[in-house]
Amino acid sequence: PSSARYWRAKQQRICLSRKMKMMTDPRREIIKALDKQRHAMRTTVSGDVAQAKQVLHPRTLAQQWKDKKRQQLLAISDRGKQNLAKNAPLIGIAGAAILLFSARKPIFKIIQNLRNTARQPKDDKP
Repeated sequence: PSSARYWRAKQQRICLSRKMKMMTDPRREIIKALDKQRHAMRTTVSGDVAQAKQVLHPRTLAQQWKDKKRQQLLAISDRGKQNLAKNAPLIGIAGAAILLFSARKPIFKIIQNLRNTARQPKDDKP
């Protein structure tokens, strides 16, 4: 009998708790919903703040600038390589012209010496 009373009392408490859950205060539900919204917004804002701190950190900004400049240099060097490959004969001709222009004085001296030695008579008499 004591266990039967115990189980009956327990079932009554369960029924009462179910009824209480069904009959909740509407103001409490509104407060719970607002609290959930506030919590979600705070989580979002704190995540945004952490992300902004990471993005605006001087080390991150320097790394982004360095990566951007590296990409620009790689693009320029690739374009330069393509231009060299396209214009290789012209570059060779220009290089030869520059070489001849820079060596013009020594070349003229050599030619002058050859002319002078050709004009001088050879003295075969002892």
